[in-house]
Amino acid sequence: MPELCPRCQAPLPTIEGASAAFCAVCGLQQLRVPTETLETATADAGTHPASIVNSTHGVEWQLAFRVLAVATAVGAVPCLLKPDIVMTGGANILALLLLPLLTLGSAAAYLRRRPFPPFTPAMGARIGVVLALLLAAVLAAVCGLAGFVGRYGMHSTLVQTTLDLAFRQMDAQMAASATPLPLEWSTALHWPEIRAAAFLLGQAITSVFMLAVGAGAGAVAGALLGARQRRSRT
Repeated sequence: MPELCPRCQAPLPTIEGASAAFCAVCGLQQLRVPTETLETATADAGTHPASIVNSTHGVEWQLAFRVLAVATAVGAVPCLLKPDIVMTGGANILALLLLPLLTLGSAAAYLRRRPFPPFTPAMGARIGVVLALLLAAVLAAVCGLAGFVGRYGMHSTLVQTTLDLAFRQMDAQMAASATPLPLEWSTALHWPEIRAAAFLLGQAITSVFMLAVGAGAGAVAGALLGARQRRSRT
């Protein structure tokens, strides 16, 4: 069966057993792909299927979440050793200090299992942000549970005492700087709702710092690990 021109559908003449390179009717050039090229592309696709998928989607999150779950557990354990720190929200500060090391370790563990495609700072930043989110969510849940049990189960006033001390120090610093708080503001600071809001605001600010640190540490880890990966291939 003769080949047809894709533009005008006219039969292509045969010259020395092969179809003509140009259509005799409309003059369209006929493209030919060598069979060897198709076989090579098929062989490469079968040899490195994971690299093709990963180059499209970047981070393989099914593997990344397994690595990050372990890193989250490792980072949460030291923060949970002292219940009083957990109840007052101080565990987030310790997690903030551990986050760069956890991000670097997570990126290295991920790269060891998925050496393709080349690791980039953008991939490291995404891994760091997700790790920070997981760690902040775990610590927030544990902090809320510990505070509830401590206040209503053990009748502890640790959180209230800590907030009272913080507000008294702030009031004393404002008075020492010759700019005391207005009377209505000073009265409002004693409201339970204001103190609860201040506690939640502090936790939210710490979580935002964790996201920033996770992204920055992940980008640095991506640059370092990517450079080492390129050196090992040369």
